[in-house]
Amino acid sequence: MGDAGEALLPGPAGAGHAEAALSTFRTVGDLRCVVRSYLRLADDRAPDTAVALLDRALETAVVMGDRPRRIEVLNRLVGLHWVRGATRDAAVWPGVLAGLEGDGAAERVCPPGLAAVLDSWRWAVAAGRARSTGPA
Repeated sequence: MGDAGEALLPGPAGAGHAEAALSTFRTVGDLRCVVRSYLRLADDRAPDTAVALLDRALETAVVMGDRPRRIEVLNRLVGLHWVRGATRDAAVWPGVLAGLEGDGAAERVCPPGLAAVLDSWRWAVAAGRARSTGPA
């Protein structure tokens, strides 16, 4: 079956399991599973709550140098900020992705509405690119 982070179930039961598991993962220092728990918890939450959980996942992924999880979280943050109507925040994250993976990654992750206005937010994209510290 793989590690405990992969066993987190979908739906309300899975969310309860992820909350309980998160505490254990933090206690034992399993940061990879901490990130996965935050990702799972964000699945069933309202956008504002999901963003807060994903921010924690991102912080943890950066600390542990987990580039794939960092990119996964960034991809999700773009869409959630867009859904929330937080255009500036939505525009920053493609810049971070572009700094990590190149401009193509930023273009792929943008929802169509954001892609249509992204050029007018180029200062936010540039700020995001500056936040990118290279490979995590």
